[in-house]
Amino acid sequence: MSISSISNLASHVASSAAHPDPQTSRQNQAVIKAAKAIQAAGVFGDANEVTYSVDRATRQVIVRVMNRETQKVVEQIPPEYVLKMAEELKGS
Repeated sequence: MSISSISNLASHVASSAAHPDPQTSRQNQAVIKAAKAIQAAGVFGDANEVTYSVDRATRQVIVRVMNRETQKVVEQIPPEYVLKMAEELKGS
C-alpha cells in the first residue's frame, strides 16, 4: 500500500468519524457484507477467519483476519495506527 493511499484512508476515517452520515453507514454495511463473503469463500484458508467489528471512537468497521488456533490478528484493515490518527484528529 502506498503512502498516498494510507493518507487517503486516514483522511476518510477521520472525516467519517467526525461526521457520521448515511453514506458512511452504507459503506460500513458494504464492508461487512464483503467480510462475510470472504469468510464464506475461505479465501484465507481453514486456519484463519475473517471477523469484523465497529470501532467506538471512529465508528468505522474494522476487518480482521484472525488465526483460529492462536486468536492472534494476522491482518487488520484499517490498521490500528490509522484508527489512532483518526481519533487524535477528531479530538483536535
